[in-house]
Amino acid sequence: MVNAIAMIIVALISLIGVIIQTKSNKKIASQQELMEQVNKTIEDFKKESKEDDIRLNKRLDDIDLENCKRFLIVEMTKLKDEDYRPNEEQKRIIHETKKIYNEYGGNSYVDSMFEDLQKRGIL
Repeated sequence: MVNAIAMIIVALISLIGVIIQTKSNKKIASQQELMEQVNKTIEDFKKESKEDDIRLNKRLDDIDLENCKRFLIVEMTKLKDEDYRPNEEQKRIIHETKKIYNEYGGNSYVDSMFEDLQKRGIL
């Protein structure tokens, strides 16, 4: 009788061990799946963020280009119309702005205006 009870206790302990091991394995697997899902979501957010950064930087570059163009046209029109004679600091600012404008890809009639003012000795 004692042997039978001892065998039942050993069987129950073994069964409990198997159940705990199975639950632990399932829990570990579900945690790994969760971590994989979290990592994928983080990577997706990084990708979206990078794409948004690229779009934002492009938009900022376009705004900078337009601001440079507007400044150059206004100032060079004033110079062309002889509204004022630029001092050295104003000439330097116009030259630097023109350089930035060209780095952004700007050209066209701004270049023509600039070159005309240089030929006339104003810039």
